[in-house]
Parts: sequence; C-alpha cells; structure tokens
Amino acid sequence: MSIVNLELYVEVQNVRAERYGHETLSLFRQSDRREIADFLASDLDPESLLCDGERSPRAVQAQQSFLIRCIHELGSLGFLDAPVPGDDDEEFDPEDPGDGDDPVCGA
Repeated sequence: MSIVNLELYVEVQNVRAERYGHETLSLFRQSDRREIADFLASDLDPESLLCDGERSPRAVQAQQSFLIRCIHELGSLGFLDAPVPGDDDEEFDPEDPGDGDDPVCGA
C-alpha cells in the first residue's frame, strides 16, 4: 500500500515543527508514529475540521477524507491502536454546529 498521503501529512507537520523550533517526526520511529496518530486524531476532531465555520462543507469533507486515508496508511505500517473515524455507524456532519465551543484551528 502506498503511503503518499501520510508522507505529505508528516511533511506538513515537520514544516510546522521546524517553524516553531520543535523536533521533526519520522515514520521510522515508533514513538513518532504514536505522536502522528495523536495529531491525526486531533485534526479529525469536528472542532478542528470545521474551523469555527470558516471552511466550506466541501473543504471539510475533503480534509476529513485526506486524514482518514492517512490513518489507514499509518495502519498499513503496522501501527494503529485506535478505531478509524468513519468506520462506525455515526457519520460526521460538517453542517452540525456541535456543542457550541469555539474550535481551535491549526496553523
């Protein structure tokens, strides 16, 4: 299985890390794979996806699909200890305002 989406995701995360003086991530280190999984889970949170209503439903769906592909690719490397969002009965609705909390959008 190709991991092109996951590699792109990690590359973007590393650009952000370097910008703020943090250590970069590697798909070859198990501890980094855990951190990548945590970042993916955070980015898939509806508050992050909706970005306070700034993203269109189409953009939200595209980002969600990309992130789910990244999770599947991470799983193909033999590392995935959490359920894959979108594999359950509950479907994400980008039109749902959620609980009213203000989301924190990624930079």
